[in-house]
Amino acid sequence: MEREFASRYARVVTKVRGTRAEGCGNAYVFVDEEDVGSDAAARLRDCAPHATPRWLSALGGARLDGVILLELDATCERRLTVWNADGSRGEVCGNGLRAAALLARTRRGSAEGALRSDSAVHRYEVVVSGSEPRVRVTLPPPRVELDAVPCDARRAGACSTGPRGLQRLELVAAGREFSGYVLSVGNPHLVLPTDDLREGEPLGFEGLECHPAFPARVNVTLMRRVSADAIATRTHERGSGETAACGTAACASAFVSYALGLTDPSVEVRQRGGVLGVEVRPDELVLAGPASVGDAVEFEI
Repeated sequence: MEREFASRYARVVTKVRGTRAEGCGNAYVFVDEEDVGSDAAARLRDCAPHATPRWLSALGGARLDGVILLELDATCERRLTVWNADGSRGEVCGNGLRAAALLARTRRGSAEGALRSDSAVHRYEVVVSGSEPRVRVTLPPPRVELDAVPCDARRAGACSTGPRGLQRLELVAAGREFSGYVLSVGNPHLVLPTDDLREGEPLGFEGLECHPAFPARVNVTLMRRVSADAIATRTHERGSGETAACGTAACASAFVSYALGLTDPSVEVRQRGGVLGVEVRPDELVLAGPASVGDAVEFEI
């Protein structure tokens, strides 16, 4: 497959323009199909699973968590196609949605609208107050069924049902024992409640990300209760490693904390890259926080 791919594109080089944008330090390169044209967008879709690590290395490496293509869509402003740092696909990216919404506001004056991911349609609102825009997006309500994650509980040490139907797993990875809750907020998450976020130490969650219980791999988050209206988290993102912030992990952690009776339905989520707000509603999750648009970039595909 790799040889066929290399042969197919050996003599073709296309330069595309993109934009750096981020939410709480969760940074991506965005490429808009309207800017580059449908042919270049199709080529980027074809190349991204193989070439994303090379592109990110050329554009700054460790400061970038992936590539997001903003595709034209008949029903929404844009459809987001997300590739993680290793080139794997992500169904949805919470901070990517928020940054894309700010891009729409910056370029087209859209203070509110809708964006589509592989998992859902997401409404957004951009509020500019002072020097830092604040962006809110909606995500679908969590799904706690194991097949929605997906999760094969037979590969775990034990599985039990907790509050609000949450599934609690006991897992062993790289010789370490873990206990946490699995759920989907459009992409798969494992939330590990803890009293110690192990600040300054590597998370070392590669074994959990690729555990046999998770056929599509999983995002892994340490979650600590701070107060009735605040939690703190560290997240190892599937395909990217630990990131400064993760929007969908903030949502998953807020839901788990609320379901366990640890916090209120509205909480602030403190992450290394900044603070996000999450509101757990009966029919959706609302993610809010700062976002910023950076420099234009150009790279070869």
